[in-house]
Amino acid sequence: MNGTTNPWGLDWDENGQAFFSNNVIGHLWHLVPGAHYQRMFGEDFNPYLYALMGPCSDHKHFAGSDWTKSRGGKAAHNELGGGHSHAAAMIYQGDNWPDEYRHRLMMANIHGNRLLYDDWSERVWQRGAPRQIISVG
Repeated sequence: MNGTTNPWGLDWDENGQAFFSNNVIGHLWHLVPGAHYQRMFGEDFNPYLYALMGPCSDHKHFAGSDWTKSRGGKAAHNELGGGHSHAAAMIYQGDNWPDEYRHRLMMANIHGNRLLYDDWSERVWQRGAPRQIISVG
C-alpha cells in the first residue's frame, strides 16, 4: 500500500473486501492490492500513475480546511463527527446487537471522544466499486 496518512483500523466486509480507517485526508478507504492512494504530503514515487485512489466515504467527520482546528471536537467539527482523527474499524456483521447496528462500519473518533458509524448496507455496495459509504450517525 502506498499513500494515505496514519491508517489505524482494518476490517473485512461480508464479501472479503478490506477497508481501513485513516486520519486527516479522509476517514475510510477501500484496500485494493497494489493501489496507490492519496497522501497528505508529497507526491507518489511512481510518476506514471493515472490517478491516486481517494477515500470511499462521501463525507468527512470534521469541517475541513485546517485539520489542526478539529482537535477537541468543537464547533462545526462536533456536528460532523468530532474531528479528523480515527482509530480502529469494525464492520459489524454479528447478530448480538440490535439490528440497526448490523452493516455499519464503526470507528473511534479520538478528538470527538465518540464512536462513529457509517452505512455499510448492500444498498450502498450497489453504487459500485470501490464502495461509497454514506454518513448515518
